[in-house]
Amino acid sequence: MALMTAANVRTGYIRTLTGTAEDSKIVALVSRFDALAAEWCGFPYPDSTTLPTFEAATYTLYPEPSLLDGRVLPLGFWPVISVTSVHVDPDRDYGATDAVAASDYDTDTARGELILRPDATDTWSTALRANRVIISGGYSAIPGAIAHACGMQVAHWFKHPEAISATSSSAHGKSIQLNPYELLPAVREALVPFQVTATP
Repeated sequence: MALMTAANVRTGYIRTLTGTAEDSKIVALVSRFDALAAEWCGFPYPDSTTLPTFEAATYTLYPEPSLLDGRVLPLGFWPVISVTSVHVDPDRDYGATDAVAASDYDTDTARGELILRPDATDTWSTALRANRVIISGGYSAIPGAIAHACGMQVAHWFKHPEAISATSSSAHGKSIQLNPYELLPAVREALVPFQVTATP
């Protein structure tokens, strides 16, 4: 599922377009936004692609337990849609005998944490890459704020294609350096709540 369809972008953000002739270009720009904005928000690279994405994907993570509470395992990524498997193995074989039973922990999907239950028989390990967690994460339904940010940025790129490859611009006799991959200030502001670089 893409962040937005070409039709959504056309009707909401590029209203001068009346047909579908430019849809392939819009779709490409939506994909570019997804990768760039997800990386800006700190999303990790999923298992199945070489680019970050807001869309639901599979992730293999190797988190370390919280220094404040050893029963908490912060994944460093959210939202979590579902947990596929959890292993604790300092030898990093991750076999069946190293699997943590789902009944031993609770999942805080919004904060991206696994929390051992009081009666759990397992403990998280502090050894390097000993805790392996495979999850489905990201957004199965794209939040409206991300879609809006996407529409604004894609419309900007579409209306100002020279901005995509430009490295500098002159105005009023002055030259300024540009980052061709920079997100618009309003877009960055809309995306701040979705950053995963700090606990929400």
